[in-house]
Amino acid sequence: MAIGLYKPGQGYWVRVLTATLIGVLTLAASAWMYKQMELVASKMPRSVWAMPFSQGGTAPAPGESVKLLGKSLPGVIPAEIGTATVDSFNAGAGELRIKNVSTTDGSNDASLAASIKIGAGNPITLGRQPQGMASIDPRLIQGVAMAVVLLLGAILAYYFVAMHQKFVDFLIATDGEMKKVNWSTQKDIRMSTMVVIFASVMLAASLFAVDFAFQWFFKAIGILVG
Repeated sequence: MAIGLYKPGQGYWVRVLTATLIGVLTLAASAWMYKQMELVASKMPRSVWAMPFSQGGTAPAPGESVKLLGKSLPGVIPAEIGTATVDSFNAGAGELRIKNVSTTDGSNDASLAASIKIGAGNPITLGRQPQGMASIDPRLIQGVAMAVVLLLGAILAYYFVAMHQKFVDFLIATDGEMKKVNWSTQKDIRMSTMVVIFASVMLAASLFAVDFAFQWFFKAIGILVG
C-alpha cells in the first residue's frame, strides 16, 4: 500500500485516541529503555580516567608513564597497584587524564588509586576518587535507544491507524457503534450523582444508628463499661 491515509475523515476520534494510546505506551517504553541503557552504559569498559591533579613544575606530557598507588598508612609507603600513561593534562581545571590502565589485580580499575607517581617525583595524593569515562558517551547511547523506540512507536501508530486496512475498518466500525450509544445527558448524570450521594449518606447514618443502639444496649446490660 502506498503511503497515505486509508479512508480519511472516517472514525476520526477513535483513530486519534488509538494513536494517543500508542503514543503513551511508546513514551513509557522509551523511559524504560532509557533506564536500561543507563545500566548498560554503567558497565561499559572505561578507556580514560580523570583524576584531580596539581603540578607545580613541568606539566605531565601525553604518553608519559604514571604509577598508580593504593591507600597509604601513616609511616608506610603506599604500594604500587598498577601503571598507566598520560592522556592529557588540563592545568586550569587541575585534571589529569590517563589511559592504558593496567592494574596488578587484572581489573584495570583506576578508581582504586589513592595517589599517583610521575617519573622520579614524590607521590601526589588525589583529592577525590578517579572517575572513569567510556569511549562512547553514555548519554549518546541512551539518546539513540530512546530515539529508536520513539521512531518505532510512531511507525506502529501510523501503520495501524492510517494504513492497515482491516484495523482501520475495525476502528471506523467502532466509531460508528459509539455514535449509536445513547449517552446520558448532563441532567441525568447530575441526578444520578445526587441519588448516589444521598444513598451513601443514608447508609452511613443507618449504620451509625445501629452501632449506637448496640453500644447503648450492651452498656445497659453491663457488658460494656465506660
